[in-house]
Amino acid sequence: MKNEKISVENGLKINDPIQNQIDDIIYRLIKERKKQKLSQTKLSQMTGIPQATISRMESFATVPTLSIVIKLSNVLNLTLSLV
Repeated sequence: MKNEKISVENGLKINDPIQNQIDDIIYRLIKERKKQKLSQTKLSQMTGIPQATISRMESFATVPTLSIVIKLSNVLNLTLSLV
């Protein structure tokens, strides 16, 4: 059996399909924030989410909660949907 890395934050295996989807969401949030030329500090002020939380999410050090994803999506004018 191969040695598989486990994410400390959520216990998911690296290359896990769920983790890949979470990463895709984070990448999209980062891309849209930068496209709109918003700093993490400004986004924090607009959402009420601490800047440190946004930073940890954007560095993939933590997995955002659904409520954080919804708040960020709303402020960035992104549609969040389940397919």
